[in-house]
Amino acid sequence: MSMKYKKLILFAVGFLTLHQFFVSHAYAYIDPVTGSAVLTLIAGALAAGAMTLKYYWFQIKSKISGDHSQENEADTVGKSDLESGFVSEWAELKKINRLSQDERSIVFYAENKASMNHFQLLIHELTEKMNLQICYVTSVKNDPILSTKNQKILPFY
Repeated sequence: MSMKYKKLILFAVGFLTLHQFFVSHAYAYIDPVTGSAVLTLIAGALAAGAMTLKYYWFQIKSKISGDHSQENEADTVGKSDLESGFVSEWAELKKINRLSQDERSIVFYAENKASMNHFQLLIHELTEKMNLQICYVTSVKNDPILSTKNQKILPFY
């Protein structure tokens, strides 16, 4: 292809690209689904940007103020802690899988201490009044259910 045609193609592409910016009437239609998707993307981008700014703000703030509280130290976990956590969680999973289907037919999972408030009455109803066996899995080390004497509750951490 000669140099003349390359320049002509480059000029045509540039002209058509610039022409798109100066069109007064596009006669375009954005259907509701596309409009909703665009608004969702914009909202998501704004939320992600805000959370990123918040994260960096707290990082800068903690470095300037020298704040090394327990909350900040809890985020940094050593490799041995991760490995021992993984090993203990794997062992608990094996224990749960060894249970019979009847023993693990009802499973409660407590992500935090607040979950216990929601489960307390239901667990009492199932174990004490209906005499059913339940499996209780928690992510909280000092969950009171872990030290329960109720034989109908099988606790796992």
